[in-house]
Amino acid sequence: MNPTGRPAAVLAAGIGSGALLLASTRVWVHAAVPEGVQNAGRATVATTGREAQPLVLALGLVAAAAAVALLIADRWARVALGCCLVLAGAAALACAVAVLADPASAIRPARSGLVTSVAGVHDVRVTGWPWLAVAAGLALVGAGVLTLVAGRRWAAANRRFDPIDTAGATASRPEHAPEVWDALSRGEDPTAQR
Repeated sequence: MNPTGRPAAVLAAGIGSGALLLASTRVWVHAAVPEGVQNAGRATVATTGREAQPLVLALGLVAAAAAVALLIADRWARVALGCCLVLAGAAALACAVAVLADPASAIRPARSGLVTSVAGVHDVRVTGWPWLAVAAGLALVGAGVLTLVAGRRWAAANRRFDPIDTAGATASRPEHAPEVWDALSRGEDPTAQR
């Protein structure tokens, strides 16, 4: 596989988007939080990536769609898809780094009924899933940059449905199209050898 080819970019975007979608459904942060005003006990909560950073799931879906679209995109569409992959990867990277930098604040939006302030959160433990989201973001940025840099040299999309003449070259449009339609109307085969 050519490391600067379309398959490499599609593979990197596909793996990155799949990893991002997987990471968004897994638990990112475990913590002990106050259970309530009457009860002085603590509850252990687990916050998934989707709860900690809701944008991560959407970014994974956008990146997956861009990866599929890269398979059939023409030159100008590849530029747009490359930009889309770079932006999606950078945003996913920023979301994951935000949770890694301050995991206690990721608990509050997910469990707002239990926690009134970040100060009430104790025993915060970060799992490995945010790190997978970081790696997925880097893969998406890499796929986007590869698409932007090398995409204009990629071959055009599959030309499977273009008409081909017997010599193997793409057939040109007939110059006398009305006569061909008239021949068809009379029941004649315009492709038959005369």
